[in-house]
Amino acid sequence: PYLDEGYALIARLRKDLGQFDVALTSIDHALALKSGVVPYHLERADLLRLLHRATEAAAEFEDALRRDPRSAMGLHGLAEIRLEQHRDRDALALLERYVTVAPDDPDVNVVAAALLTKAGRAEDALAWIAAHPSSDPRMVDYRVRALLMLGRSGAAAAALPASAQGEPAYRASLRGEIAF
Repeated sequence: PYLDEGYALIARLRKDLGQFDVALTSIDHALALKSGVVPYHLERADLLRLLHRATEAAAEFEDALRRDPRSAMGLHGLAEIRLEQHRDRDALALLERYVTVAPDDPDVNVVAAALLTKAGRAEDALAWIAAHPSSDPRMVDYRVRALLMLGRSGAAAAALPASAQGEPAYRASLRGEIAF
């Protein structure tokens, strides 16, 4: 009866090794032993997403959210898929729920901005950043990325703070892109 935890561990390790198919088989074994464990469903959903099986991943995330409507990982994962599917309203509603689930987590708004930027939703990313002020330097980076996506390189350059020694590679790449 305790083999489910072993299969789940194998799934996480195989996932870390990039062996997504094998990891999926392992998490399926864990779910066969204990079907009601939400983290197993979330792991399965994430593996399906990594295998580019978005429809199945979305269904698995939805199932996990039915079991635990306050699952930050479930809300994050499903929002990411909905953004990729250009179901923006659904994605933004999920992101809003995500923020309410973890209001004290300073990374919540950063993650939402990152998802919107990653999905190419520059206007939505800028609106999100404006509505959720943060001193996190990553928010500046996502704002700059969104401005660049919109072709507003002057505004992007103005939004970047002065160059500092040891700044993150991502910020340095933004500077290079602006200069180019």
